Amino acid sequence: MRPPRYLRVSVTARCNLRCSYCGPPLPYASADDRGEIDGEELQALVRAAAAEGVRKVRITGGEPLMRDDLESLVGRAGAVEGVEEVTLTTNGLGLAGRARPLHKAGLDRINISLDTLDPAMFRRVTGRAGHSEVRAGIRAAREVFPVVKLNTVVMSGVNAGELEELVRFAAREGVRIRFIEKYLSVGPEASANDPCAEDIDERLRSAFGRLVERSVDSLSVERGYRVPAADDARVGIIAARRGPSCGDCAKLRFTADGRLLPCLFAHSGIRVRSPLADGNEAAVRRSIRECMGRKRGARASAAAPEPISRVGG
Repeated sequence: MRPPRYLRVSVTARCNLRCSYCGPPLPYASADDRGEIDGEELQALVRAAAAEGVRKVRITGGEPLMRDDLESLVGRAGAVEGVEEVTLTTNGLGLAGRARPLHKAGLDRINISLDTLDPAMFRRVTGRAGHSEVRAGIRAAREVFPVVKLNTVVMSGVNAGELEELVRFAAREGVRIRFIEKYLSVGPEASANDPCAEDIDERLRSAFGRLVERSVDSLSVERGYRVPAADDARVGIIAARRGPSCGDCAKLRFTADGRLLPCLFAHSGIRVRSPLADGNEAAVRRSIRECMGRKRGARASAAAPEPISRVGG
């Protein structure tokens, strides 16, 4: 069994957007719902995970910026011995005023969701206005973080025609961009016609010519490129429907309702809120090992079993 190296922690199920590909990101209850994880519980979880081998922690949601204590959570995660990097995935709403405090708290890197450069299309995809606010968040993040990545889910009839423009935008802003296959069978606009990773690759080569492969983080699932014809833009492509086999994956997830999941596509998890609340680190570590042991040699399905907002995207 491969030890975990990367822990994704969903600190809330709440979100201020209603993106079509996430499913309804609404507050929800479970049989042992205790509300959102608090700072002490998060630090205990990260400490147990680090003892099992985790070196990178990513904080997700829902939308993590909806937590008023997010800076404290970042600081607690980064203070755990063995943790080498704390990162964040956000939709960028409210980031302009918090990028610098988050960096000061110990956040190392940040990923920001941006699916379109068209404010009207942004409203259609997310269910609300806010495009200019996200753009402001990107600018604020770029000023303090050494690496800022944009996450773009590619959808037919929505933004598939914007790929070239998005690449040039990322180059101008001095950030990286990652194009992500849309999960099949997710959201009301799910379509088998949404571009796959190979389609995205082909479209970029058609627009820019040569793509130069570049190395990426060993824990990343993207294929990385430089685009010489677009001011050497840094681009990644993520085959979300396929990706690496579970046997090659060192990722572990903690959901907003207190479950450990071996995979985004897992249909069941292990509840650990009670041992976290009790300070029983040994029990949490056993659960982590059990969860990693549930990984299979290959993924059984390309359809997430529940709304992505609940399991941290």
